[in-house]
Amino acid sequence: MRRCCSVRGGCRRGPIGGPAGRRVHDKMGTSMLSKNWRFKWTTMLSQLVFDEDFFENLAESYHGRIIISRILLLHKHAITKFSINIEDEDYFEDIGNWVMFLSQKGIEEFALRNASAEVLILPTHLFSCQKLKHLRLEDCCFPLVSGSYGFPNLLSLKLFLVRDAGDKCGEFLKQSPLLEILEITGNSLEGLSILQLLGLFPKLRELTLDSSMCKVERMEDFSSGALPSSGVHPSIAGQLQLQKVVFKNLQDTENELRVITAILTCFPLLKKMDVFFEAHLEESNKFSKLQQAYPKVKIVLHED
Repeated sequence: MRRCCSVRGGCRRGPIGGPAGRRVHDKMGTSMLSKNWRFKWTTMLSQLVFDEDFFENLAESYHGRIIISRILLLHKHAITKFSINIEDEDYFEDIGNWVMFLSQKGIEEFALRNASAEVLILPTHLFSCQKLKHLRLEDCCFPLVSGSYGFPNLLSLKLFLVRDAGDKCGEFLKQSPLLEILEITGNSLEGLSILQLLGLFPKLRELTLDSSMCKVERMEDFSSGALPSSGVHPSIAGQLQLQKVVFKNLQDTENELRVITAILTCFPLLKKMDVFFEAHLEESNKFSKLQQAYPKVKIVLHED
Protein backbone atom coordinates (compact mmCIF):
# COMPACT_ATOMS: atom_id res chain seq x y z
CA MET A 1 0.00 0.00 0.00
CA ARG A 2 2.82 2.40 0.76
CA ARG A 3 3.96 2.22 -2.85
CA CYS A 4 1.02 4.41 -3.78
CA CYS A 5 2.34 7.22 -1.59
CA SER A 6 3.47 9.41 -4.47
CA VAL A 7 0.21 9.33 -6.37
CA ARG A 8 -1.58 12.60 -5.78
CA GLY A 9 -5.33 12.88 -5.66
CA GLY A 10 -7.81 15.68 -5.08
CA CYS A 11 -11.41 15.34 -4.07
CA ARG A 12 -14.21 17.11 -5.88
CA ARG A 13 -14.33 19.99 -3.43
CA GLY A 14 -10.80 21.31 -3.91
CA PRO A 15 -7.64 21.23 -6.02
CA ILE A 16 -4.70 18.90 -5.62
CA GLY A 17 -2.60 19.91 -2.67
CA GLY A 18 -5.33 22.21 -1.32
CA PRO A 19 -7.21 21.91 1.98
CA ALA A 20 -9.50 19.27 0.49
CA GLY A 21 -6.73 17.40 -1.32
CA ARG A 22 -4.86 14.37 -0.03
CA ARG A 23 -2.57 11.79 -1.53
CA VAL A 24 -4.17 8.64 -2.86
CA HIS A 25 -2.55 6.40 -0.27
CA ASP A 26 -4.15 8.43 2.54
CA LYS A 27 -7.60 7.89 1.17
CA MET A 28 -6.96 4.28 0.19
CA GLY A 29 -5.86 3.82 3.79
CA THR A 30 -9.50 4.09 4.86
CA SER A 31 -9.94 0.55 3.50
CA MET A 32 -8.07 -0.68 6.58
CA LEU A 33 -10.66 0.71 9.00
CA SER A 34 -13.53 -1.66 8.31
CA LYS A 35 -15.29 -3.54 5.54
CA ASN A 36 -17.74 -0.65 5.19
CA TRP A 37 -14.84 1.71 4.49
CA ARG A 38 -12.94 -0.64 2.19
CA PHE A 39 -13.79 1.13 -1.07
CA LYS A 40 -14.77 4.56 0.24
CA TRP A 41 -11.63 6.05 -1.34
CA THR A 42 -13.03 5.27 -4.81
CA THR A 43 -15.75 7.87 -4.22
CA MET A 44 -13.36 10.49 -2.81
CA LEU A 45 -10.95 10.83 -5.75
CA SER A 46 -11.58 12.66 -8.98
CA GLN A 47 -7.98 13.57 -9.88
CA LEU A 48 -5.13 11.10 -10.35
CA VAL A 49 -1.50 12.17 -10.82
CA PHE A 50 1.22 9.55 -11.31
CA ASP A 51 4.44 11.55 -11.32
CA GLU A 52 8.17 10.86 -11.04
CA ASP A 53 7.91 10.37 -7.28
CA PHE A 54 5.38 7.60 -7.78
CA PHE A 55 7.63 5.63 -10.11
CA GLU A 56 10.77 6.24 -8.07
CA ASN A 57 9.15 4.54 -5.07
CA LEU A 58 8.30 1.35 -6.96
CA ALA A 59 10.27 -1.78 -6.14
CA GLU A 60 9.91 -2.88 -9.78
CA SER A 61 8.79 -0.87 -12.81
CA TYR A 62 5.97 -3.24 -13.71
CA HIS A 63 4.40 -2.72 -10.28
CA GLY A 64 3.21 0.67 -11.48
CA ARG A 65 1.15 -0.90 -14.24
CA ILE A 66 -0.56 -3.18 -11.74
CA ILE A 67 -1.23 -0.42 -9.21
CA ILE A 68 -2.63 2.06 -11.74
CA SER A 69 -4.82 -0.56 -13.42
CA ARG A 70 -6.20 -1.67 -10.07
CA ILE A 71 -6.96 1.90 -8.98
CA LEU A 72 -8.86 2.54 -12.21
CA LEU A 73 -10.78 -0.73 -12.10
CA LEU A 74 -11.91 -0.10 -8.54
CA HIS A 75 -12.90 3.49 -9.24
CA LYS A 76 -16.69 3.84 -9.39
CA HIS A 77 -17.15 7.55 -10.07
CA ALA A 78 -15.98 10.31 -12.42
CA ILE A 79 -12.27 10.93 -12.99
CA THR A 80 -11.78 14.53 -14.09
CA LYS A 81 -7.97 14.56 -14.26
CA PHE A 82 -5.36 11.96 -15.18
CA SER A 83 -1.66 12.80 -15.42
CA ILE A 84 1.22 10.36 -15.90
CA ASN A 85 4.97 10.40 -16.63
CA ILE A 86 6.26 7.17 -18.13
CA GLU A 87 9.87 6.11 -18.73
CA ASP A 88 9.30 2.52 -19.86
CA GLU A 89 7.79 1.54 -23.24
CA ASP A 90 6.26 -1.51 -21.54
CA TYR A 91 3.54 0.89 -20.42
CA PHE A 92 2.46 1.70 -23.98
CA GLU A 93 -0.13 -1.06 -24.22
CA ASP A 94 -1.55 -0.12 -20.83
CA ILE A 95 -1.93 3.51 -21.91
CA GLY A 96 -4.39 2.36 -24.57
CA ASN A 97 -6.49 0.47 -22.03
CA TRP A 98 -6.37 3.30 -19.50
CA VAL A 99 -7.44 5.93 -22.05
CA MET A 100 -10.34 3.75 -23.18
CA PHE A 101 -11.43 3.48 -19.53
CA LEU A 102 -11.02 7.23 -18.91
CA SER A 103 -13.11 8.08 -21.97
CA GLN A 104 -16.08 6.61 -20.09
CA LYS A 105 -15.32 8.48 -16.87
CA GLY A 106 -15.88 12.06 -17.98
CA ILE A 107 -12.17 12.93 -18.13
CA GLU A 108 -11.62 16.69 -18.52
CA GLU A 109 -7.83 17.01 -18.13
CA PHE A 110 -5.28 14.58 -19.56
CA ALA A 111 -1.50 14.94 -19.42
CA LEU A 112 1.07 12.44 -20.65
CA ARG A 113 4.85 12.78 -20.65
CA ASN A 114 6.72 10.05 -22.50
CA ALA A 115 10.32 9.92 -21.28
CA SER A 116 11.10 6.51 -22.78
CA ALA A 117 13.43 5.95 -25.74
CA GLU A 118 10.51 5.12 -28.07
CA VAL A 119 7.79 7.34 -29.52
CA LEU A 120 4.35 6.55 -28.15
CA ILE A 121 1.54 6.33 -30.70
CA LEU A 122 -1.52 7.63 -28.88
CA PRO A 123 -4.58 5.35 -28.79
CA THR A 124 -7.50 6.33 -31.00
CA HIS A 125 -9.69 6.19 -27.88
CA LEU A 126 -8.22 9.56 -26.94
CA PHE A 127 -10.58 11.18 -29.46
CA SER A 128 -13.49 9.59 -27.58
CA CYS A 129 -12.72 11.87 -24.61
CA GLN A 130 -15.10 14.53 -25.87
CA LYS A 131 -15.30 16.31 -22.50
CA LEU A 132 -11.58 17.11 -22.52
CA LYS A 133 -10.84 20.72 -21.59
CA HIS A 134 -7.08 20.52 -21.01
CA LEU A 135 -4.62 18.35 -22.95
CA ARG A 136 -0.82 18.22 -22.51
CA LEU A 137 1.34 15.76 -24.46
CA GLU A 138 5.09 15.19 -24.74
CA ASP A 139 6.95 12.96 -27.21
CA CYS A 140 3.89 11.24 -28.68
CA CYS A 141 2.36 10.66 -32.08
CA PHE A 142 -1.27 11.19 -33.00
CA PRO A 143 -2.71 8.02 -34.56
CA LEU A 144 -3.88 7.62 -38.13
CA VAL A 145 -7.59 8.43 -37.98
CA SER A 146 -10.04 8.81 -40.85
CA GLY A 147 -12.84 11.32 -40.94
CA SER A 148 -13.44 14.30 -38.68
CA TYR A 149 -12.02 14.12 -35.18
CA GLY A 150 -11.11 16.52 -32.41
CA PHE A 151 -11.95 17.96 -29.00
CA PRO A 152 -14.85 20.44 -29.23
CA ASN A 153 -14.61 21.50 -25.55
CA LEU A 154 -10.84 21.95 -25.39
CA LEU A 155 -9.66 25.12 -23.62
CA SER A 156 -5.89 24.54 -23.42
CA LEU A 157 -3.53 22.46 -25.57
CA LYS A 158 0.22 22.02 -24.97
CA LEU A 159 2.30 19.91 -27.34
CA PHE A 160 6.04 19.17 -27.16
CA LEU A 161 7.69 16.77 -29.62
CA VAL A 162 4.31 15.64 -30.88
CA ARG A 163 3.93 14.20 -34.38
CA ASP A 164 0.94 13.42 -36.57
CA ALA A 165 0.91 9.94 -38.14
CA GLY A 166 -1.87 10.95 -40.51
CA ASP A 167 0.19 13.82 -41.98
CA LYS A 168 -2.86 16.06 -41.60
CA CYS A 169 -0.79 18.63 -39.71
CA GLY A 170 -3.16 19.19 -36.86
CA GLU A 171 -6.54 18.83 -38.56
CA PHE A 172 -7.99 18.07 -35.13
CA LEU A 173 -7.16 21.65 -34.06
CA LYS A 174 -9.92 22.93 -36.30
CA GLN A 175 -12.42 21.07 -34.11
CA SER A 176 -11.46 23.10 -31.02
CA PRO A 177 -13.12 26.51 -31.48
CA LEU A 178 -13.13 27.26 -27.73
CA LEU A 179 -9.34 27.06 -27.39
CA GLU A 180 -7.90 29.75 -25.10
CA ILE A 181 -4.31 28.56 -24.54
CA LEU A 182 -2.15 26.99 -27.26
CA GLU A 183 1.49 25.91 -26.94
CA ILE A 184 3.29 24.11 -29.78
CA THR A 185 7.05 23.53 -29.38
CA GLY A 186 9.75 20.98 -30.13
CA ASN A 187 8.98 20.59 -33.85
CA SER A 188 5.49 19.41 -33.00
CA LEU A 189 3.04 18.87 -35.89
CA GLU A 190 5.82 19.59 -38.37
CA GLY A 191 4.45 21.24 -41.47
CA LEU A 192 1.60 22.96 -39.65
CA SER A 193 0.92 26.51 -40.79
CA ILE A 194 0.15 28.25 -37.52
CA LEU A 195 -0.77 31.53 -39.20
CA GLN A 196 -3.50 29.79 -41.16
CA LEU A 197 -5.01 28.39 -37.97
CA LEU A 198 -4.97 31.41 -35.68
CA GLY A 199 -8.06 32.86 -37.28
CA LEU A 200 -10.00 29.75 -36.24
CA PHE A 201 -9.60 30.49 -32.54
CA PRO A 202 -11.49 33.71 -31.74
CA LYS A 203 -11.15 33.03 -27.99
CA LEU A 204 -7.41 32.32 -27.99
CA ARG A 205 -5.72 34.38 -25.23
CA GLU A 206 -2.22 32.87 -24.90
CA LEU A 207 0.05 31.47 -27.61
CA THR A 208 3.52 29.87 -27.29
CA LEU A 209 5.57 28.84 -30.33
CA ASP A 210 9.20 28.09 -31.16
CA SER A 211 11.38 28.56 -34.22
CA SER A 212 10.04 25.40 -35.88
CA MET A 213 6.64 27.05 -36.26
CA CYS A 214 8.17 29.94 -38.23
CA LYS A 215 9.88 27.85 -40.89
CA VAL A 216 6.89 26.57 -42.83
CA GLU A 217 5.16 29.87 -43.52
CA ARG A 218 5.15 31.24 -47.04
CA MET A 219 5.32 34.93 -46.35
CA GLU A 220 3.14 37.00 -48.63
CA ASP A 221 2.25 40.64 -48.70
CA PHE A 222 1.15 41.73 -45.22
CA SER A 223 0.17 45.21 -46.30
CA SER A 224 -3.52 44.26 -46.15
CA GLY A 225 -3.18 43.33 -42.48
CA ALA A 226 -4.48 39.82 -43.07
CA LEU A 227 -2.80 36.60 -42.05
CA PRO A 228 -1.75 34.57 -45.12
CA SER A 229 -4.55 32.28 -46.34
CA SER A 230 -6.32 32.54 -43.00
CA GLY A 231 -9.22 34.79 -43.81
CA VAL A 232 -8.38 36.99 -40.83
CA HIS A 233 -9.09 40.46 -42.11
CA PRO A 234 -9.02 43.80 -40.25
CA SER A 235 -12.84 43.85 -40.34
CA ILE A 236 -12.96 40.95 -37.83
CA ALA A 237 -9.62 41.49 -36.12
CA GLY A 238 -11.32 43.25 -33.21
CA GLN A 239 -13.09 40.02 -32.32
CA LEU A 240 -9.83 38.15 -31.71
CA GLN A 241 -8.80 37.88 -28.05
CA LEU A 242 -5.08 37.04 -28.22
CA GLN A 243 -3.30 38.95 -25.43
CA LYS A 244 -0.02 37.16 -24.75
CA VAL A 245 2.52 35.51 -27.09
CA VAL A 246 5.78 33.72 -26.30
CA PHE A 247 8.36 32.76 -28.94
CA LYS A 248 11.09 30.30 -27.89
CA ASN A 249 14.45 29.33 -29.39
CA LEU A 250 14.39 31.82 -32.24
CA GLN A 251 17.34 32.04 -34.63
CA ASP A 252 17.13 35.72 -35.53
CA THR A 253 15.90 35.11 -39.10
CA GLU A 254 13.93 37.26 -41.49
CA ASN A 255 11.13 34.72 -41.63
CA GLU A 256 10.71 34.81 -37.86
CA LEU A 257 10.47 38.59 -37.98
CA ARG A 258 7.71 38.39 -40.56
CA VAL A 259 5.69 35.90 -38.51
CA ILE A 260 6.02 38.10 -35.42
CA THR A 261 5.09 41.21 -37.40
CA ALA A 262 2.01 39.46 -38.78
CA ILE A 263 0.81 38.56 -35.31
CA LEU A 264 1.47 42.07 -33.99
CA THR A 265 -0.49 43.51 -36.89
CA CYS A 266 -3.54 41.26 -36.78
CA PHE A 267 -4.25 41.04 -33.04
CA PRO A 268 -5.14 44.49 -31.69
CA LEU A 269 -5.75 43.26 -28.12
CA LEU A 270 -2.23 41.87 -27.78
CA LYS A 271 -0.60 43.19 -24.59
CA LYS A 272 2.70 41.35 -24.21
CA MET A 273 5.16 39.40 -26.33
CA ASP A 274 8.22 37.57 -24.97
CA VAL A 275 10.82 36.56 -27.56
CA PHE A 276 13.62 34.17 -26.53
CA PHE A 277 16.66 33.87 -28.82
CA GLU A 278 19.22 31.08 -28.79
CA ALA A 279 22.07 33.30 -29.96
CA HIS A 280 23.45 36.68 -28.90
CA LEU A 281 21.66 39.59 -30.53
CA GLU A 282 23.58 42.29 -32.36
CA GLU A 283 22.98 45.88 -31.31
CA SER A 284 21.56 46.63 -34.74
CA ASN A 285 19.19 43.68 -34.52
CA LYS A 286 16.08 44.14 -36.64
CA PHE A 287 13.83 43.02 -33.78
CA SER A 288 14.80 46.04 -31.70
CA LYS A 289 12.59 48.31 -33.81
CA LEU A 290 9.43 46.34 -33.08
CA GLN A 291 8.69 48.18 -29.84
CA GLN A 292 8.71 51.53 -31.63
CA ALA A 293 6.42 50.21 -34.33
CA TYR A 294 3.95 48.68 -31.86
CA PRO A 295 4.02 50.83 -28.69
CA LYS A 296 0.83 49.31 -27.23
CA VAL A 297 2.48 45.89 -26.90
CA LYS A 298 5.16 45.23 -24.30
CA ILE A 299 7.84 43.41 -26.29
CA VAL A 300 10.63 41.81 -24.25
CA LEU A 301 13.66 40.29 -26.00
CA HIS A 302 15.57 37.57 -24.13
CA GLU A 303 18.89 35.89 -24.88
CA ASP A 304 19.13 32.25 -23.75
